[in-house]
Amino acid sequence: RATSPQILAGSLKSPLWLRAYFQGLLFSLGCGIQRHCGKVLFLGLLAFGALALGLRVAIIETDLEQLWVEVGSRVSQELHYTKEKLGEEAAYTSQMLIQTPRQEGENVLTPEALDLHLQAALTASKVQVSLYGKSWDLNKICYKSGIPLIENGMIERMIEKLFPCVILTPLDCFWEGAKLQGGSAYLPGRPDIQWTNLDPEQLLEELGPFASLEGFRELLDKAQVGQAYVGRPCLHPDDLHCPPSAPNHHSKQAPKVAQ
Repeated sequence: RATSPQILAGSLKSPLWLRAYFQGLLFSLGCGIQRHCGKVLFLGLLAFGALALGLRVAIIETDLEQLWVEVGSRVSQELHYTKEKLGEEAAYTSQMLIQTPRQEGENVLTPEALDLHLQAALTASKVQVSLYGKSWDLNKICYKSGIPLIENGMIERMIEKLFPCVILTPLDCFWEGAKLQGGSAYLPGRPDIQWTNLDPEQLLEELGPFASLEGFRELLDKAQVGQAYVGRPCLHPDDLHCPPSAPNHHSKQAPKVAQ
């Protein structure tokens, strides 16, 4: 029984010494502040004023593009190219959809990951809001580049309905990217024209005899649209809706997404 207090005191020696040491430092600090209270108060107010001035000029970054897009990345280049072509005066704001892997280090450039990306983007694009007695969706409020003047009013309205929203996505490299573009038009003897089955070159040939479309044709040539989405590979070539003009429609080989 006589040795127990000695063992206990020995085990608590270091914590007690540290506590006494810090208490001594704090006591010395308190005594110094008391002796020079005016100087301490002045320095404290000076530091507080400097911090307050910094808060006034501080800018809280709320732009998702600046926070998440890596400088020099492919997304950054695409956004810069879009702003350059549309012009700085174009009044629009970018809405971003960020996809992250379920497990760290997992590749998101796979057909399965792009399917998930497509479903999330479709869900967002189909949201409808009723306001002022009207129904609004993405196709009605998204930014669209200008349409050349066309003398035939009916054809102009049809092309206006088909004109796509400005959407930057990896799906633009594949036919499935057409599913994100809304709008449809009707021509006698043809099914509803949508971007999933629209060949702009063929459409211009069919509409050419009825109106002068040189301005629109020049716009498509400058943008190198070609056959649009129907000329791009399908993520899933076994899809019944995959167009015959897709490069992998007959081979049924899935594209190499990461290349």
